[in-house]
Amino acid sequence: MFKIIEGDFKNNIYGNEEYLDNWPMLYLLENGKQIYIGESNHVKTRMTQHSSNIEKKIF
Repeated sequence: MFKIIEGDFKNNIYGNEEYLDNWPMLYLLENGKQIYIGESNHVKTRMTQHSSNIEKKIF
């Protein structure tokens, strides 16, 4: 079963589910005008990396 979960990228709220850092996932960052599509086996770790990237702060 697949589940779509919305998180708050600007406030570093990605969820606490164990699978977020141990499962291949597709994720979307969007701001109403642009979208970034990514894939990672470690989503929480990747979101932390994105949040410190100036180019991703627009999301």
